[in-house]
Amino acid sequence: MPKLFAMCALLCIIGCNRSTAPLLPTPVGNYVLRTVDSKPVPTQQAAGDSILTGGAVLYDNGAYAFNWLAPSLYFGQRELIAVKDTGTWSGATGQLSFASNSGASWTATFANGSLTVQLAQDTWTFVKP
Repeated sequence: MPKLFAMCALLCIIGCNRSTAPLLPTPVGNYVLRTVDSKPVPTQQAAGDSILTGGAVLYDNGAYAFNWLAPSLYFGQRELIAVKDTGTWSGATGQLSFASNSGASWTATFANGSLTVQLAQDTWTFVKP
């Protein structure tokens, strides 16, 4: 029996490639918008309309989608509009780069399941639910 236990332990070590390092967190996944400029949503941006709620998805193929709801006076009366931005992202744990299909680009940091995006004058923080 001790030989069987020793053999199982050896196979486990070899199977794990002798690695005890944890898997690196990945930015891929779904996110919920938590803060804009360090204020919990719903909130007013530094410039522009309020942000009522939002979310983001980073796909493993390098695509992304951000969306949010904002009140708007664009149509002559106060209405809720849904805003969506899509494009591609690249990078790894730490610093990410985004290229919007609209031609804009920006950066973000990823740490501890949190994605902090710098959008012009505003800083948006998304967290994995």
